[in-house]
Amino acid sequence: MHLFKPLVRRLSLCSRADSSPVTPAARSLFICRALNLIGESDLTVFRSTCAAFFAIMLAALAALMPQTASAHAILLDSTPAASSTVQPGSQAIKLHFNSRLDKKRSRISLSSPDKHKTVLTIAPDGQPDILDVTAVLDQPGAYVLHWQVLAVDGHITRGDVPLTVSKSAP
Repeated sequence: MHLFKPLVRRLSLCSRADSSPVTPAARSLFICRALNLIGESDLTVFRSTCAAFFAIMLAALAALMPQTASAHAILLDSTPAASSTVQPGSQAIKLHFNSRLDKKRSRISLSSPDKHKTVLTIAPDGQPDILDVTAVLDQPGAYVLHWQVLAVDGHITRGDVPLTVSKSAP
């Protein structure tokens, strides 16, 4: 207990107007009181300790802050499913992603079995994480749907969905 008596005495002196060595405006500040409590040789240790404490608290606060969406848009599923076989004709295609997309800056194209590439028009309305297009799949064989999307967080992602068109309708 005798270790705290000088600290308590200095703290009480700092708060008294007649005996404090600092200006009245600075008297109520915690830093003023702390500087009166410690000696000149301990001032460096005090500053280092405060800086370390502040850095640790700042890092902990940054780690606990909720993260913004910063991941790339990932294709969750497609209709028709990847590597599936579909009937010839007009086909509604839906690509479902894990995040909202900028539909104006996203693209979908279709490569036919003869390697001809057709750009498909994305429907501007609908859910923000789904791209809707209609494609005419009139030749039997292997098609590849190429997509490039811009997520609202600014990341561009590309991918392919392979499809096969059967030889004839049932």
